[in-house]
Amino acid sequence: MTFPADPLISVVIVTHNRCLEVIRALKSVIAQTYGNREIIVIDNGSRDGTGEALRRQFPEITYRYLPENVGCPEGRNRGIQLATGEWLFFLDDDAWCPPDHLARALAILREAPPGVKVLMPQIQEWIQDQWQPRFHTGRQQWLASFSGGVSLIHRSVFQEIGLYPDTLYGAEEKYLAVQLITRGRQILLDPSLTVYHQPSDSRSPGDLFRQKVQNDMLWVLRFAPRWLALPSLAVKSLVWLQAGLRRGHFRAGWRGCGKGWKQWQEMFRGNRRLTTSAYWQYIRFRKQVKREIGPA
Repeated sequence: MTFPADPLISVVIVTHNRCLEVIRALKSVIAQTYGNREIIVIDNGSRDGTGEALRRQFPEITYRYLPENVGCPEGRNRGIQLATGEWLFFLDDDAWCPPDHLARALAILREAPPGVKVLMPQIQEWIQDQWQPRFHTGRQQWLASFSGGVSLIHRSVFQEIGLYPDTLYGAEEKYLAVQLITRGRQILLDPSLTVYHQPSDSRSPGDLFRQKVQNDMLWVLRFAPRWLALPSLAVKSLVWLQAGLRRGHFRAGWRGCGKGWKQWQEMFRGNRRLTTSAYWQYIRFRKQVKREIGPA
C-alpha cells in the first residue's frame, strides 16, 4: 500500500450524555504522538453539559451538536461527511487508546497487503472488575467483521460502498464488512494494538444478548437475499438459542428471536440487499475465520 509521508487521520467520536467518558476519550486522542490529525465529535443531543465542557476544554476540535439523538450509525455518518482525512479512526466515547496508537497503526498498515482497508486492534474490555481481551490470539488475523467504535478505516470504503445503514444499532458494521470481503478487500486484526473499552451501558448482560440476537436477525431480514431470509432466520434462531443456553441467557435469546420473527415484513424493504453469490461468499469466509480465531 502506498502511503504519503504523514496521511491525515480524521478521528470521529459520537457521544450522548457521557461527558466524563468523552473527555477521557478526547484526552487520549490529543495525547497521540502522531500529529497530523483532525478531531470530530458528533453530539447526539446530550443534555448533561457535554457541549459546554468540550467547547471549553478542547477548542481545537470540530464539534457538532445534533438537537436529537439520531443513533450511533447516523452519528458516524455525520462525522464521515465532515471528515477530510485519508484514514478515519472511529473511537467510542467510552473507550481510549495509548499515546502511540495512531503512529503504530500507520506503521502496521505500511507493511500490510494493499487490500487491507480496515485495521482492528485488540479490545480490552472491563468485565467483572477486570480487563478481558476480546480476541484470544497473539498474531495478525483476517476478520469477517469489525467493531465500528475502535477501527481505522480507509476513506475509499465509504466512497465505494456508501455510509453505514442507519436502520441498525449494533450490527451496522456487518453490511460494510460483507461488501468489503466480497470485493476482495481485507479487515486486519493486529493484537499488538490495543484500545481500552469500559462500557457505560447500564443494561444487563441478558438485555445486551437479546439486543444482539434481535439485531442479527433484523440484519438477515434487511440484507440477505429475499429467498434466503426466512430459512436463514430459522437456522439463526437455533444457533442463538443454543448460545443462550450455554451462556445462561436462554430466555433473553428466546425474546430476541421472537422480536426478530415479528419483524418479518422487513425482508420486503430496503434497497441494499446482497446478491446470493455475495451472501454465500461471506458465509464461507466467516466460517473460515471462526475456525481460526473464534467468533468475529
